[in-house]
Amino acid sequence: MQRSAAWLMTVVLAVAPVLGFGQVSVKPGINAAYQNADVNRWRGVFERDGREVWDRRHEILGALGLRRGMKVADVGA
Repeated sequence: MQRSAAWLMTVVLAVAPVLGFGQVSVKPGINAAYQNADVNRWRGVFERDGREVWDRRHEILGALGLRRGMKVADVGA
């Protein structure tokens, strides 16, 4: 177990600089337009009929097997 943890830590530390962890953005302010965003505007963009993921949302949730009380993280959304 300790060997696996040490190996994982080595990989994470080796890859972190390549992925840019701990670095300042090369494009400061790139997300400024999304601060104080109009929630209703974006809801209309993403939560609308005709958008496949919205139209199939119930099917998607069913396939995930989620049940009331389970915790979910939407990572990378």
